[in-house]
Amino acid sequence: MPGPRKKTLYELINKGAIKAIIFDFDGTILDVNEPLHKSVAEVFQKHGIYGEWEQTMAQVGSVLDTVQAIPLPKIILEAYDIFNLVTALEGYRMIKKLRVAASIFSKYQKLAENAKLCQGVELLLAALAEKVPLYIVSHNLTIKVQESLAKHKLAQYFAGVYGADQLPALKPNPEAVAFAAAQVGPHKPEEIVVVGDMPTDIQAGQAAGYWTVAVSTGFIPYSHLEAAQPDLLVRNFVEFYDALEGGQNSHLEAIKKVAPVASHA
Repeated sequence: MPGPRKKTLYELINKGAIKAIIFDFDGTILDVNEPLHKSVAEVFQKHGIYGEWEQTMAQVGSVLDTVQAIPLPKIILEAYDIFNLVTALEGYRMIKKLRVAASIFSKYQKLAENAKLCQGVELLLAALAEKVPLYIVSHNLTIKVQESLAKHKLAQYFAGVYGADQLPALKPNPEAVAFAAAQVGPHKPEEIVVVGDMPTDIQAGQAAGYWTVAVSTGFIPYSHLEAAQPDLLVRNFVEFYDALEGGQNSHLEAIKKVAPVASHA
Protein backbone atom coordinates (compact mmCIF):
# COMPACT_ATOMS: atom_id res chain seq x y z
CA MET A 1 0.00 0.00 0.00
CA PRO A 2 1.51 3.38 -0.95
CA GLY A 3 2.60 5.72 1.86
CA PRO A 4 1.15 9.15 2.60
CA ARG A 5 1.40 11.77 -0.12
CA LYS A 6 2.43 15.31 0.66
CA LYS A 7 0.00 17.94 -0.49
CA THR A 8 0.24 21.68 -0.40
CA LEU A 9 -2.27 23.72 1.53
CA TYR A 10 -3.56 25.16 -1.74
CA GLU A 11 -4.25 21.70 -3.13
CA LEU A 12 -6.07 20.66 0.03
CA ILE A 13 -8.31 23.74 -0.03
CA ASN A 14 -9.10 23.43 -3.71
CA LYS A 15 -9.87 19.70 -3.43
CA GLY A 16 -12.19 20.08 -0.45
CA ALA A 17 -9.92 18.44 2.13
CA ILE A 18 -10.09 21.44 4.49
CA LYS A 19 -13.16 21.62 6.76
CA ALA A 20 -12.72 25.12 8.20
CA ILE A 21 -10.55 28.22 7.87
CA ILE A 22 -10.36 30.39 10.99
CA PHE A 23 -9.44 34.05 10.49
CA ASP A 24 -8.27 36.65 12.95
CA PHE A 25 -10.02 40.00 12.41
CA ASP A 26 -8.21 43.22 13.42
CA GLY A 27 -5.06 43.54 11.35
CA THR A 28 -5.94 40.50 9.25
CA ILE A 29 -9.26 41.38 7.64
CA LEU A 30 -9.59 44.95 8.90
CA ASP A 31 -6.60 47.21 8.17
CA VAL A 32 -5.90 48.88 11.52
CA ASN A 33 -2.36 50.05 10.70
CA GLU A 34 -3.22 53.68 10.00
CA PRO A 35 -5.44 54.15 13.09
CA LEU A 36 -2.79 52.60 15.33
CA HIS A 37 0.13 54.53 13.82
CA LYS A 38 -1.72 57.80 14.10
CA SER A 39 -2.86 57.13 17.69
CA VAL A 40 0.62 56.20 18.92
CA ALA A 41 2.35 59.04 17.06
CA GLU A 42 0.01 61.72 18.41
CA VAL A 43 0.12 60.51 22.03
CA PHE A 44 3.86 59.90 22.10
CA GLN A 45 4.55 63.33 20.60
CA LYS A 46 2.30 64.98 23.18
CA HIS A 47 4.11 63.28 26.06
CA GLY A 48 7.61 63.51 24.58
CA ILE A 49 8.06 59.75 24.39
CA TYR A 50 10.55 58.31 21.92
CA GLY A 51 11.59 54.81 20.96
CA GLU A 52 12.52 52.56 18.05
CA TRP A 53 9.40 52.96 15.92
CA GLU A 54 8.99 49.50 14.41
CA GLN A 55 9.57 47.81 17.75
CA THR A 56 7.24 50.23 19.54
CA MET A 57 4.45 49.67 17.03
CA ALA A 58 4.74 45.91 17.35
CA GLN A 59 4.69 46.12 21.15
CA VAL A 60 1.82 48.60 21.42
CA GLY A 61 -0.12 46.65 18.79
CA SER A 62 0.33 43.43 20.73
CA VAL A 63 -0.89 45.11 23.92
CA LEU A 64 -3.96 46.53 22.16
CA ASP A 65 -4.73 43.14 20.65
CA THR A 66 -4.68 41.65 24.14
CA VAL A 67 -6.69 44.29 26.00
CA GLN A 68 -9.22 45.56 23.45
CA ALA A 69 -12.08 43.51 24.94
CA ILE A 70 -10.98 43.72 28.59
CA PRO A 71 -12.89 46.07 30.94
CA LEU A 72 -10.86 49.08 32.09
CA PRO A 73 -10.82 48.07 35.80
CA LYS A 74 -9.15 44.77 34.92
CA ILE A 75 -6.64 46.57 32.67
CA ILE A 76 -5.71 48.80 35.61
CA LEU A 77 -5.30 45.80 37.93
CA GLU A 78 -3.00 44.06 35.44
CA ALA A 79 -1.32 47.26 34.22
CA TYR A 80 2.15 46.44 35.52
CA ASP A 81 2.43 43.21 33.52
CA ILE A 82 0.64 44.61 30.46
CA PHE A 83 2.60 47.82 29.98
CA ASN A 84 5.99 46.37 30.88
CA LEU A 85 5.84 44.93 27.36
CA VAL A 86 6.29 48.43 25.85
CA THR A 87 9.98 49.27 26.19
CA ALA A 88 9.43 52.90 25.08
CA LEU A 89 7.60 53.42 28.39
CA GLU A 90 10.45 52.09 30.54
CA GLY A 91 11.35 54.46 33.35
CA TYR A 92 7.93 56.08 33.51
CA ARG A 93 5.75 55.80 36.60
CA MET A 94 2.77 53.46 36.28
CA ILE A 95 0.27 56.33 36.48
CA LYS A 96 1.84 57.92 33.39
CA LYS A 97 1.87 54.57 31.58
CA LEU A 98 -1.83 54.24 32.28
CA ARG A 99 -2.52 57.79 31.11
CA VAL A 100 -0.58 57.22 27.89
CA ALA A 101 -2.21 53.85 27.28
CA ALA A 102 -5.70 55.21 27.90
CA SER A 103 -5.08 58.05 25.42
CA ILE A 104 -3.80 55.69 22.74
CA PHE A 105 -6.66 53.24 23.27
CA SER A 106 -9.28 56.01 23.15
CA LYS A 107 -7.89 57.54 19.95
CA TYR A 108 -7.44 54.13 18.35
CA GLN A 109 -11.02 53.03 19.03
CA LYS A 110 -12.39 56.20 17.45
CA LEU A 111 -10.11 56.07 14.39
CA ALA A 112 -10.62 52.34 13.88
CA GLU A 113 -14.32 52.94 13.24
CA ASN A 114 -13.31 54.19 9.79
CA ALA A 115 -10.67 51.53 9.10
CA LYS A 116 -10.66 49.98 5.64
CA LEU A 117 -10.32 46.36 4.62
CA CYS A 118 -6.92 44.83 4.04
CA GLN A 119 -5.84 44.49 0.41
CA GLY A 120 -7.46 41.58 -1.41
CA VAL A 121 -9.78 40.55 1.45
CA GLU A 122 -13.06 40.64 -0.50
CA LEU A 123 -11.60 38.71 -3.43
CA LEU A 124 -10.12 35.99 -1.22
CA LEU A 125 -13.16 35.55 1.03
CA ALA A 126 -15.51 35.26 -1.94
CA ALA A 127 -13.29 32.56 -3.44
CA LEU A 128 -12.76 30.62 -0.21
CA ALA A 129 -16.38 30.74 0.98
CA GLU A 130 -17.35 28.65 -2.06
CA LYS A 131 -14.96 25.90 -0.99
CA VAL A 132 -14.94 25.81 2.82
CA PRO A 133 -16.74 27.25 5.89
CA LEU A 134 -15.04 30.38 7.24
CA TYR A 135 -14.91 31.53 10.86
CA ILE A 136 -13.51 34.46 12.83
CA VAL A 137 -11.78 34.20 16.20
CA SER A 138 -10.96 37.66 17.52
CA HIS A 139 -9.76 39.28 20.73
CA ASN A 140 -12.25 42.06 20.03
CA LEU A 141 -15.86 41.90 21.21
CA THR A 142 -18.15 39.74 19.07
CA ILE A 143 -20.62 42.59 18.46
CA LYS A 144 -17.83 44.92 17.32
CA VAL A 145 -16.62 42.38 14.77
CA GLN A 146 -20.16 41.65 13.57
CA GLU A 147 -20.90 45.35 13.14
CA SER A 148 -17.74 45.85 11.10
CA LEU A 149 -18.48 42.83 8.92
CA ALA A 150 -21.98 44.16 8.25
CA LYS A 151 -20.62 47.62 7.45
CA HIS A 152 -18.19 46.18 4.89
CA LYS A 153 -20.73 43.69 3.54
CA LEU A 154 -18.66 40.63 4.50
CA ALA A 155 -21.00 38.94 7.00
CA GLN A 156 -22.35 36.49 4.42
CA TYR A 157 -18.95 34.83 4.06
CA PHE A 158 -18.69 33.60 7.66
CA ALA A 159 -20.33 30.61 9.28
CA GLY A 160 -19.45 31.88 12.76
CA VAL A 161 -17.91 34.88 14.54
CA TYR A 162 -16.40 34.46 18.02
CA GLY A 163 -15.00 37.37 20.00
CA ALA A 164 -13.20 37.44 23.34
CA ASP A 165 -16.54 37.49 25.16
CA GLN A 166 -17.41 34.04 23.75
CA LEU A 167 -14.05 32.27 23.74
CA PRO A 168 -12.91 29.91 26.51
CA ALA A 169 -9.38 31.34 26.23
CA LEU A 170 -7.40 33.88 24.22
CA LYS A 171 -4.70 33.17 21.65
CA PRO A 172 -1.99 31.80 21.83
CA ASN A 173 -4.00 29.26 23.86
CA PRO A 174 -5.09 26.62 21.31
CA GLU A 175 -8.53 26.42 22.95
CA ALA A 176 -9.38 29.74 21.28
CA VAL A 177 -9.17 28.30 17.76
CA ALA A 178 -10.27 24.81 18.77
CA PHE A 179 -13.55 26.35 19.97
CA ALA A 180 -14.33 27.56 16.45
CA ALA A 181 -13.11 24.35 14.83
CA ALA A 182 -15.47 22.35 17.04
CA GLN A 183 -18.41 24.04 15.29
CA VAL A 184 -17.76 22.03 12.10
CA GLY A 185 -18.14 18.69 13.87
CA PRO A 186 -15.69 15.76 13.79
CA HIS A 187 -12.39 16.66 12.12
CA LYS A 188 -8.69 15.95 12.07
CA PRO A 189 -6.17 18.70 12.95
CA GLU A 190 -4.81 18.76 9.38
CA GLU A 191 -8.31 19.69 8.13
CA ILE A 192 -8.29 23.10 9.87
CA VAL A 193 -6.46 26.29 8.87
CA VAL A 194 -5.73 29.33 11.06
CA VAL A 195 -5.00 32.67 9.37
CA GLY A 196 -3.69 35.73 11.22
CA ASP A 197 -1.30 38.65 11.36
CA MET A 198 0.10 38.00 14.85
CA PRO A 199 2.57 35.41 16.19
CA THR A 200 -0.12 34.50 18.74
CA ASP A 201 -2.43 33.42 15.89
CA ILE A 202 0.27 31.13 14.55
CA GLN A 203 1.17 29.78 18.00
CA ALA A 204 -2.47 28.94 18.74
CA GLY A 205 -2.85 27.11 15.43
CA GLN A 206 0.41 25.23 15.83
CA ALA A 207 -0.46 24.14 19.37
CA ALA A 208 -3.75 22.74 18.05
CA GLY A 209 -1.97 20.94 15.21
CA TYR A 210 -3.67 23.03 12.50
CA TRP A 211 -2.29 24.53 9.32
CA THR A 212 -1.13 28.11 9.91
CA VAL A 213 -1.02 31.04 7.50
CA ALA A 214 0.64 34.29 8.55
CA VAL A 215 -0.33 37.36 6.58
CA SER A 216 1.87 40.44 6.93
CA THR A 217 -0.96 42.97 6.91
CA GLY A 218 -0.77 44.12 10.53
CA PHE A 219 1.79 45.93 12.63
CA ILE A 220 4.05 42.91 13.26
CA PRO A 221 7.16 42.96 11.03
CA TYR A 222 7.44 40.30 8.34
CA SER A 223 10.62 38.94 9.96
CA HIS A 224 8.80 38.41 13.29
CA LEU A 225 6.08 36.42 11.54
CA GLU A 226 8.71 34.43 9.68
CA ALA A 227 10.34 33.56 13.02
CA ALA A 228 7.02 32.08 14.17
CA GLN A 229 7.45 29.47 11.40
CA PRO A 230 3.94 29.38 9.92
CA ASP A 231 3.19 26.83 7.23
CA LEU A 232 2.64 29.71 4.83
CA LEU A 233 3.67 33.37 4.98
CA VAL A 234 2.24 35.92 2.54
CA ARG A 235 2.51 39.70 2.40
CA ASN A 236 -1.17 40.18 1.59
CA PHE A 237 -4.28 38.35 0.48
CA VAL A 238 -3.63 39.13 -3.17
CA GLU A 239 -0.66 36.74 -2.99
CA PHE A 240 -2.79 34.16 -1.20
CA TYR A 241 -5.59 34.39 -3.77
CA ASP A 242 -3.18 34.27 -6.71
CA ALA A 243 -1.61 31.08 -5.38
CA LEU A 244 -5.02 29.47 -4.84
CA GLU A 245 -5.84 30.20 -8.45
CA GLY A 246 -2.51 28.76 -9.66
CA GLY A 247 -1.04 32.14 -10.56
CA GLN A 248 2.52 33.44 -10.69
CA ASN A 249 2.98 33.40 -6.93
CA SER A 250 2.34 29.68 -6.54
CA HIS A 251 6.02 29.32 -5.57
CA LEU A 252 4.91 30.57 -2.15
CA GLU A 253 3.55 27.09 -1.43
CA ALA A 254 4.80 25.47 1.78
CA ILE A 255 4.67 21.73 2.48
CA LYS A 256 5.00 21.10 6.20
CA LYS A 257 2.21 18.69 6.97
CA VAL A 258 1.50 15.28 5.57
CA ALA A 259 -2.03 14.39 4.55
CA PRO A 260 -3.13 10.97 3.30
CA VAL A 261 -4.54 10.65 -0.18
CA ALA A 262 -8.30 10.67 0.07
CA SER A 263 -11.26 10.81 -2.23
CA HIS A 264 -13.51 13.84 -1.85
CA ALA A 265 -16.05 13.02 -4.47
